[in-house]
Amino acid sequence: MKRTLTLALSAVLGGCLVTSAFGQDNFPDSPENHWAYEALLNLKKAGLLVGYPDGLFRGGRPASRYEMAVALNALYQHLKGLADGLSAKIAAIESRLGGPGVDTSGFATKAEVQALRDALAALKAQVDGMKASADDIAALKRMASTFERELASMGVDVEAMKKGLADLANRVSALEKHRFPVDIHGNVDLLGYAGYSSDDRFGITKEGRPTGVHKDGSVPTGNHDFNFWGETSVVLETTNQDGPKGRARIAAGNTMAEGISNIFGGFPRNAFHQGNPLAGVAFGDAVEMDIWLQELEISTKTSMLGADVNVRAGRIGKDTGKYFLRRPDTTLDYMNPYWDNHQRMFDGFDLGFGFGNVNVSVYGGRTSGRFSSDGTELWPMSVGNAGHSFEPGGASGNPSGRPRGFTSNTGIMPDQMLGVNLDFPVMANGKINLQYAIFDSDSTTVLSASPFVGVNRMTMFGGEVNFPLAFLDLNLGYSQTNLGYNQDNFIDEDNAAWWAKLAWNANDKWGIHAGYRNIGPQFYAPGDWGRIGFWWNPNDVKGFNVGAWFALSDQTRIMASGEFLSGADQSIGTSVGLLEDDKVNTFKIRIEHKVNEGWSAMLGLERVNWEIESRGLFAGGEPTEQWIDLGFKFNFNENSWWSIMWQMSDVDGEGVLGFNPFSALPGEFRATGGKLTSQFSVKY
Repeated sequence: MKRTLTLALSAVLGGCLVTSAFGQDNFPDSPENHWAYEALLNLKKAGLLVGYPDGLFRGGRPASRYEMAVALNALYQHLKGLADGLSAKIAAIESRLGGPGVDTSGFATKAEVQALRDALAALKAQVDGMKASADDIAALKRMASTFERELASMGVDVEAMKKGLADLANRVSALEKHRFPVDIHGNVDLLGYAGYSSDDRFGITKEGRPTGVHKDGSVPTGNHDFNFWGETSVVLETTNQDGPKGRARIAAGNTMAEGISNIFGGFPRNAFHQGNPLAGVAFGDAVEMDIWLQELEISTKTSMLGADVNVRAGRIGKDTGKYFLRRPDTTLDYMNPYWDNHQRMFDGFDLGFGFGNVNVSVYGGRTSGRFSSDGTELWPMSVGNAGHSFEPGGASGNPSGRPRGFTSNTGIMPDQMLGVNLDFPVMANGKINLQYAIFDSDSTTVLSASPFVGVNRMTMFGGEVNFPLAFLDLNLGYSQTNLGYNQDNFIDEDNAAWWAKLAWNANDKWGIHAGYRNIGPQFYAPGDWGRIGFWWNPNDVKGFNVGAWFALSDQTRIMASGEFLSGADQSIGTSVGLLEDDKVNTFKIRIEHKVNEGWSAMLGLERVNWEIESRGLFAGGEPTEQWIDLGFKFNFNENSWWSIMWQMSDVDGEGVLGFNPFSALPGEFRATGGKLTSQFSVKY
């Protein structure tokens, strides 16, 4: 009833028709930057809202009972007209689909089929909108009795209105039966890329990928790196309101093509990957089409032993927190909702139990063995240092295709997982989340040959608290990971992360935050807790972070952040890691400006400053990483947009072993260059 009352209050004096009021787009006393401006404009265009005789809206004035009755009558007439129109359209489409006396023996022309599709799409949108009116109709029936005297004084046949509202409720229910059983929608994305080198050196992206690489892997001499990708996805989703529901997303394109070996040596090539930053791998495209099943979910709701139960099964996603279970967005060049949603995909189940304000989620399934039609494994999960370990000054390991500092896997690649989450409130507005999960691998990863140490299991547990304190928001937590073989733990120390953060947001004008985190050198959660330069999910660090944002105007916003970290002074096995006197400071600043309704612009700077102490025979130094971004975006409408971005990179390893960005160039510690990307995206 609250929704209907709000609408009715917006429609006061609907019967006081004033010609001058209709001559304007909206009310003179309703500023364009008011949150309700668009809603008022739509109500005025629909004929439900006309205002006072002087043409003003006077939104702050309370409505009288008589004005409420006028609004009630206007809403009733509007809803009745909607139902009449939908019934007529349904009858017309049904006759064209083959009603009595209709000859359907011939083939339909292309124009006829397209016209029918357009009519069905328009009808579906209206039926969806009409569904939301069911609760309003029920509230209007109650209001008709409440304002019976005022309606009668206006000459309204109240009994006829009540009967009409009952008929409307039945007709809306009948319209629901005409809902199409499956909703079809999706997206199409086209992405172009041009990488370049400068000063006869490759550039490097924030993912750690080289730019300006010629197709034959030869030395950089200029703009040689041109690639083009395309992808489309189709979502099939059931529209039933009761019973089990289904959802499937099928994707196709060359955005996730299989890796391309380089017969001339140098860099391997690949497009993108949803589970790996592909550090050290040059960009590449492929002619062949790749097809994969992104999602396949069956869900239902029921009750059991006094608890509300939500069941999901199939190929589903899960995100339980950045220090727990979360997929990093490793495709910074490619903007796509399901690539960027941070959900770890697995084939299994997720059972949710609600006991009042307490929620329990039990999930599990397979995390490997999912392949595209071209043989690319989808979303391989890593726990441990696969792709993320960093060894400034270190001398161990440098697998092909990864820059120095990205070492071989010292954890496991799990094939199955089983976990449980527990959410419950604390005091008035706070919430505590507790987690426990087991990740198993079908194979054993050897950490040490003599004595033999192998691992095939990781257990993760911990929790976090979110608590609003007056104008402040507090977040703090703890997460620990143990690596072992079956039931025996081998890595159960220096393997935890803990953090705390306070944030203060003052209306929509500005906000600040400050925090501290300590991440052990053997912390191996399959999460996403950030990036320092091209170092993903940093461990063996501790220190403070701060940030702020300011709305300089309604069109311009500036954001800045910094983190000031040092090493934990712990060396694990052959991994040198950071020493306590080692420092790494990262700074980011970003300015966003909305030029107009269509255009927006962005300017960003990211810089990382290192201070690495000498390690015996290995020299120290002060490496730097820097990227400058300039981007523009144009929104054609709410379903389509086009963007273009220029990124300039400058990374200088200063001769420190472990900061050579590319294994293909063992003597080169500098990377200068950039890339230009452009994307066109359409939702349908």
